[in-house]
Amino acid sequence: MPALRVASRYAKSLLQHAIAQNRVDNIHQDMLLLDKVCNSNCAFLLMLKSPVISGDKKLKILKQIFKNKVDELTFDFFSMVAQKNREKVLPTIIKSFLAQYNTYRKITLAYVTTTFQLTDNLRAHFKTIVKEMVSCEEVKLINPINESLLGGYILRVGDKQIDESLRTKLSLLKLVLTKEAYTHHI
Repeated sequence: MPALRVASRYAKSLLQHAIAQNRVDNIHQDMLLLDKVCNSNCAFLLMLKSPVISGDKKLKILKQIFKNKVDELTFDFFSMVAQKNREKVLPTIIKSFLAQYNTYRKITLAYVTTTFQLTDNLRAHFKTIVKEMVSCEEVKLINPINESLLGGYILRVGDKQIDESLRTKLSLLKLVLTKEAYTHHI
């Protein structure tokens, strides 16, 4: 079974258990912590994916790192994943859980790429735009900085994108001018 489908099923199961036990927000915080560790620690990821390290050893490592930092349900989930020899899929399970959590809480992630850090007023403005684009209760804005845009912004929500960057507008202008120069010479 492909890793994405496996991860989705495990994440769905964890979310359902968390909802049933009224611990959704605790488990969400745990998954954010794990996601941060996975994204910042290459050795941790390699350990999870290593076929040489046994599931029991991986579980002991997880226990040493997270035992007093995560909810008991989260740690029970780690144990179950290790027993099923699925620890290599854990980073994908985490991403899937976070996406499913956002759907459950009706949270939409939006990426606003600019050449500068957004002010509070601009953040509020972009949140309004996103709420007009998609039906959601909450918008979480992620603001990557990309100075090569030269100015303007690129707003991405799911598979929708609004590109109002100066770089794109200059590229389009160059294309138009090149095409006009070419057609006048013929």
